[in-house]
Parts: sequence; structure tokens; C-alpha cells
Amino acid sequence: MHMSTSSTNQLPSPSVEETDESHETAGSALHASEMVVHKTRRPHRKSRYGCTRCKVRRIKLEQILPPPEVDLFRHFLEHTSRDRTVGDQDRYTMQVGIPNLACQSKPLMRSVLALAAVCRCCDIIRDEPSRARTPSGRGEIVELLSLAHRYHLGSLREIQATLCEADNYDHVLANAAMMGMYGSASYAARVWLAKTAPPGEQLHLLDCMMLPGTPQWLSLFRAVRLAYAGLLRNSPQHSPAISPAALSTQYEYKSLLPPQASGSSAPSTPGHDDDDAARFPVVTDIANDSVGRLAHISPWLRRYTASISSMIPSQVPRRVIMSLVHKVPTAFLNLVEDMINLINAGPAAAGAGAGGRPMPEPSAAHQLALEIFANWLVLVILLDDVWWIGGIGAWELARFVSVRSYPGWEACLWNRDRDWWPESMLTISRQFEKHR
Repeated sequence: MHMSTSSTNQLPSPSVEETDESHETAGSALHASEMVVHKTRRPHRKSRYGCTRCKVRRIKLEQILPPPEVDLFRHFLEHTSRDRTVGDQDRYTMQVGIPNLACQSKPLMRSVLALAAVCRCCDIIRDEPSRARTPSGRGEIVELLSLAHRYHLGSLREIQATLCEADNYDHVLANAAMMGMYGSASYAARVWLAKTAPPGEQLHLLDCMMLPGTPQWLSLFRAVRLAYAGLLRNSPQHSPAISPAALSTQYEYKSLLPPQASGSSAPSTPGHDDDDAARFPVVTDIANDSVGRLAHISPWLRRYTASISSMIPSQVPRRVIMSLVHKVPTAFLNLVEDMINLINAGPAAAGAGAGGRPMPEPSAAHQLALEIFANWLVLVILLDDVWWIGGIGAWELARFVSVRSYPGWEACLWNRDRDWWPESMLTISRQFEKHR
């Protein structure tokens, strides 16, 4: 009985051939399933750049921008926003925040493209110095600068319509920040063109409005602080001045449009009506003000603009040095701009005006402003490795040195027989430049 039960319950053992066949069948099935699951994908490059919202919506850059602008925007994403001057605290702003905003705002996109075009110019100058000095290389730089200038002007015109809406405050503030970098970078590229121009090219550059000279880069660099202070003063919360006209005046965007050509004039006596210190209140703890007048601005953008505009202290050396442009009264910059215009007006460092008429002598206030600004330019020379500043410091200081030594001005405050520290530092800088 026991034997019959065990024989009934015991299953027959498979043969070796059957085992091998079953293993082969199972292996084939498993291999087939793996082939289905792990399909071979065609080679492709995974993008880690771009607008996060466009990625979520599966929108490609080519669907929202024409091909030339796509190339510039990619240059901004892959090079400009990832330059070594972009610190850890600014990476989100430059690599994610501003690209996202640019995809939502046409004026901001134009400013981003303008900055990218100028960045490409500076890349050619820095990384391909031999090609940059060839006629084709210089032509490419001039063409990129002209393209950037057109984008910049388009942004200036279009941003006016967005100033009165609180929902656009992020776009307005980010646009001002990009314009500041564009202004100084464009000026630095034009300084390089002027310094390296071969004989006979000056007229061509002048026709293309490429010669450096106008102090507009100072106004553009200052725009972000004016925009920030204007938003603070004209915020919808607890502020009586919220009209579009008031905002437009505070941001001073209209004053940044290129002025019409005009004749030379004598330096004016500065007034006090346009003093920023009188118009804008002192701001404290701006970066953490999330419920006050700046509530419509994203926290990351609020922190970034407060830092670059010197509204809050910064540990970045270049921001400490450039803080003078943000902190001085407008009246001081007007004095400096008068002196720069005086330098541009006459030959041989303002020797004589049109028709041989002598240029008016600068006032004591203008001379003091020149002294202060020249000493500051020595510090700016130390920033020549920052791509969007470059050789601005040495170029402007050289012009001030030349006008300071002009013998035609009798009632001057400075002693020409004594060594001038800014001039000595400029000489040292030129010696270093020879051995680079």
C-alpha cells in the first residue's frame, strides 16, 4: 500500500534532452522579452539647458524662435550663463530663472540675445586673437555688435508697454540687469576694436557707430538699480505714485535711448533735482522683503538684483568696485559725462572746438569729479579679466590723463608738475599689457 502511494505521488524525472530543451525555450522567451523592453535607441544628445517650462510642454526652441535667434539663445544657455564669473549664488538666476522669463517676454528675450551676441564677440577676441585681428574676424565682430545693438534698441522700445503691470515686474527687472551687462560688454568690445584698428579703419568704424566714446554704458549699468528703486518706490502696496508715467520716469528707460546728434556745449552746472539720493529712499533688508512693496518680484530675482545693484552688501570684488556707479548721485555722473563729452568734442584732447574756437574750461566741480572718477578707474583696471568689463578702465583712464594734461586751461585745480597716482598706475598697467 505504501509503495503504491509513493509511486502514485512521485512525478517522472525529465530526461537530459528535455531539460536542455526547456532551458533553451525559457532562455529564448526571456531574451525576447529583454529585447522588447530594452529597445536600442538612436544616438542623441540630451539637453540640460533651456527653459524648464518649454521642456515640460515639449516645446523646442525652433518652434518659438527663428534659427539665428536659436543659435544666440543656445550660446547664452551654454556659454554666457556658465561663464566662470557666474558664482554659485547666481547660477539659478542665469541658467534657469532668466531663460524661463525670456521665453515669456519678448523684450527680455531681445536683451538676452543682445548679451549673447556681444558675448560671442568677446569669445572671439579672447579665444581666437589671431583670427579676431584679420579683416574677416573684425568684420564678424562688427556685424555681431550691430546685431546686438538692434536687439537692444528693440528691447528698449518694447519694454515701455510693460512698466504699468505688476505681473511684468520680473521681466522689467531682469531686463534691466541684462541691459547693464550688455552696455559694458558692448563698450568693452568697441574699445578693443578701437585699440587694434589698423590705419584707415577709423572712418569705417565711425560710420558703424562702433567707436567708443559716449558714456552711455554708465547709464545702462545703472539701470538695474534705478529699476529696483523705482519698483520699491512705486509698488502698488502703500505707494501713491503708481502711474505708468511715474514708473517710466523712475526707470529712466527713455533716457537710455541713443540721443540725437547735437553740437558740443559747455559743461553745465549740476543741479539737485535729478539726485537719486533725494528721489529714492534708503533700502534695508531688501533681499528678505517678501511681503512688502516688492512682493510681486520673485525671491531669487529680488536677491540677485539687490546684490548686483549694491542694495545689499556683496563679497564679490567686482561688485564692490562697480558699486560706485550705483551709489553716486546722478549729479556726479552728469559731471563725469560732461567731461567725457568735452574730450570727444575737440581734437587733441579737447584742444579747440569747431572753427578753432577754444573749448570752455571745466568748472571746479567738473575737475573734482574727474579726480574721483580717475582714481576709481584704477580699480576698474583690475577687472580686465571680467569679459563684460575688459579694457574699459584703462581706456577711459587714458582719456582722462590726456585731458588733464591739456595746457590751455589756466584755472585748473591740479598741479601738473606733481606725479598723479592714476597716471602712474596706468603706466604700470601698460607695462603689464606688453608682456601678456
